[in-house]
Amino acid sequence: MSGRLSGKVALVPGAASGIDAAIARLFARKGAQVVGLDRQPSPIGDDGVVHTLVDITDRAAVDAAVLAALAAHGGIDVLVNNAGADLFADPLALSDDDWERCLSVNLNATDILIDGGRSQVCHD
Repeated sequence: MSGRLSGKVALVPGAASGIDAAIARLFARKGAQVVGLDRQPSPIGDDGVVHTLVDITDRAAVDAAVLAALAAHGGIDVLVNNAGADLFADPLALSDDDWERCLSVNLNATDILIDGGRSQVCHD
């Protein structure tokens, strides 16, 4: 294991699957303490990531997860704000609920994560 990220704490939304899971595992292998946020449990057992069930479109839930990460690790050094959702369907055929879910995850969650981290980590 390389220590390139040793001593760093990374928050990785979407860490249960896809590219975010690969990022979370790589960061853990490089020495980071990784907190993964996802609506789904990770299918992989001990991957070096502390998985937390969180809906990243829920501002209060994100704030609580950030506070828990701060309490457990003393700080957050990295936010991998890369989580996203895609519905493989004709956009004109999507239901309103599916369209709103895509916008909520792909657009609103980005702001929620930045704002949650800033409001919990940065103090003027």
